[in-house]
Amino acid sequence: MTKTSTTIASAAAAGVLAVGVAGAATAAQGAPAASTNQSVTASNAVIAQSSKAAKAAKARAMKRSLVSLPAGKKLPIRDFTVSSGFGNSTGPHAGREHAGIDLSARTGTPIYAATNGKVVLARSYYGYGNLVMIKAKGGGKTLYAHQSKILVKKGERVTAGEKIGKVGSTGHSTGPHLHFEVRTKNDRPTPPLRYLGIGPKTLMKIEKKLDRLR
Repeated sequence: MTKTSTTIASAAAAGVLAVGVAGAATAAQGAPAASTNQSVTASNAVIAQSSKAAKAAKARAMKRSLVSLPAGKKLPIRDFTVSSGFGNSTGPHAGREHAGIDLSARTGTPIYAATNGKVVLARSYYGYGNLVMIKAKGGGKTLYAHQSKILVKKGERVTAGEKIGKVGSTGHSTGPHLHFEVRTKNDRPTPPLRYLGIGPKTLMKIEKKLDRLR
């Protein structure tokens, strides 16, 4: 091979080597970029899930706060619309005094004990349908009627806020709701809201706030 040919061959080889090195460098630069994009996407997904979980946890905490009432009592339901008040003689209760309050809700909505006590009745009971009756300290009773499913048994002790059943429309009922009733130790109906320590306006405010948290 002549000196000229050798020079040309060496130059060509050097060019190929240079191109190869440049290509490898480009590939090496490109790989971290793709990996970084994937990491950012994964990180954003984790942040989004974390944010969603945080919002859900905050909503649950707010619900717990809203249903917590004076003297350690709890609202018996957390997703409702007030459909009839105590003593109301209109609508489905026309012509007679309504012994409790009606809180309309979807079938299956959880029902909770409003106070600590002992379950003294947990079965179908005339027009009340599936009924749970809880006797509190002092002799008063709270009644939870028209349930689709009863989750406690007679003789059990429950605490305020404990799940005791599910909303239904059993017994004399025109639609799914919880009939919540309070009776004194002398078995006389008493205003449920007075027993819970809140007024009608407060209950309506709680209802609206809970509705926004759905």
